[in-house]
Amino acid sequence: MVFTFANIILLAVVFTGIGLLWPWSVFKQDHRFESLLLCFWIGWGLTIGFLQIWHLAFPVGLPAFMILIGVSAFGWLHRRELIIQTFCAWDRKKFYWLAGLSLIPALMVANHVLFTPPNSDYALYHLQSVKWISTYRILPGLGNLYNPLALNCSSFLYTAAIDSGWLEGRAYYVSTTLLAFVLILQCANGFYNLLTRGKVNNADLFYALMIPVVLLNVSTSSLVAYSPDMIVFILHIVLAGEVLRLFDDQDQDRFYNRATQIIFLTATAITVKLSLGVFGLLCLLPVLILGLLRYQLWPWRRLRLWAGWLGLASFLVIPWIVRNILISGYPLFPSSVLPMPVPWKMSVDIVIDAALVIRKWAQTNNAAFHYTGDWFWFKQWWNVFPFYARQAFVFTLGLFFLSQLFFVVLKKKVRWDQGAALISAICVPSIVFWFLMAPSYRHSGALLWIFLAAEILVTFRLLITAGWVTRPHLVAISLVLVMALWQSPNQFSNNLSMKLFWIPKTEQALAEKALPLSSYRQRVTDSGLVVIISREGTEECWNAPLPCTTKLNFSRRLHTLIPGDLQSGLSREK
Repeated sequence: MVFTFANIILLAVVFTGIGLLWPWSVFKQDHRFESLLLCFWIGWGLTIGFLQIWHLAFPVGLPAFMILIGVSAFGWLHRRELIIQTFCAWDRKKFYWLAGLSLIPALMVANHVLFTPPNSDYALYHLQSVKWISTYRILPGLGNLYNPLALNCSSFLYTAAIDSGWLEGRAYYVSTTLLAFVLILQCANGFYNLLTRGKVNNADLFYALMIPVVLLNVSTSSLVAYSPDMIVFILHIVLAGEVLRLFDDQDQDRFYNRATQIIFLTATAITVKLSLGVFGLLCLLPVLILGLLRYQLWPWRRLRLWAGWLGLASFLVIPWIVRNILISGYPLFPSSVLPMPVPWKMSVDIVIDAALVIRKWAQTNNAAFHYTGDWFWFKQWWNVFPFYARQAFVFTLGLFFLSQLFFVVLKKKVRWDQGAALISAICVPSIVFWFLMAPSYRHSGALLWIFLAAEILVTFRLLITAGWVTRPHLVAISLVLVMALWQSPNQFSNNLSMKLFWIPKTEQALAEKALPLSSYRQRVTDSGLVVIISREGTEECWNAPLPCTTKLNFSRRLHTLIPGDLQSGLSREK
């Protein structure tokens, strides 16, 4: 636990230092803690962008990690005067108290991940994906070995980087836990602002409302290992919160910086998981609306600004598309659109089947019942959906219709809050897309919860403009407390192991215990390539030597593009 806790704090400092070099940082203007936290997310996104390019030429491991540490050290040194000035402006006694309190969630999550199992996909392909990234530079046609390996989750690059040096074998405990810890701090900071500023900003209230939601999901979902599902949940909340801040802040100079950060984080989110793309792209609408209508930033007047935003997004998205083409032969795998004429291209039948499997498993609760698409299926799907999420969604719909009724009855006395209403509107098509494509709870990210918080904000603002709420500060705090009571208790582990107190077991040791290496067997393709196959009745490769696939995915036609050279790439074409 101590090892995990110390590295959560250390890596938070590392990625924040990288983000301090960001030239469009709001932290340089307002010196607030929430802006410093945003430097972490920017630093994490810059890391993703750097590693996508690095992996085109080199495996991702200790050299890349040391470069990141060096850049971070330079960032803290370069911004030392700003940091010193900021810390000196803060109340010392209050700062020490808050710094001490902020370590509590780090201890909670550091202990929790010692006793929770990983996502089922971890053994199927997550561990193998990171192992390929750490061992080889990007491998053309890797999806021909096992199609889930073609799922180009950029967050695996970040995991591979930190899974080196003193963290080798133990990034399993830190990778996602670090992101959850920073998000908890961000939410707690929102509540602290409500208590101390005397003014209710939508972003602060939103983050405060998310405290119990984040604690609930972090304690019940797969926080350990490096599933992109939890990262999607985290990025959903960060994006929504920063969009609300865009409306809260009326300063034009800060608008440029906030808009730039949102565009960059959106591009980062899309590279983590393509399903996040709809929500991410819709989050760009507020940038467009405010930029054009409030600040008159028409493209023909500010061509350099818009070109800069496009170039910034391209820094992340274009390498991600190139990586998709290299791994699978398709720019948007698991979509089969725009197949590229490359010798390692995966069969279109395999690609279509991969997308179909993802959808069917989500529609049938991992094949627990049949998908028929009718009312009978919907009732089965609804009954197995997590109760707390169903309850929240029903309550959200009630709030939605209540706010519509208020607006109709009090039309001349009230007005919509633009930020909250727009976040609510963004959630609707995002939820529809999720339901049609992969309607399992883990694929929904934080959409249902953001929709709930947005409707609370919409109703809250309507009541204020109607004059029914005369003390919004107290009502806002009450809303947070009600949400906390409603969504508690969380399910963090209360276990404590003296064997794991200082240093946890490596993920390799855990994998060996789950499925010993002696359980695997070898098969040889027609070209003479030796492939490791999981034992009969299992689909997991766990930590098997490379290359490994399952019995169903093994093909005798598999061969390297250059005979005897695995790094050259894999193909099933003759």
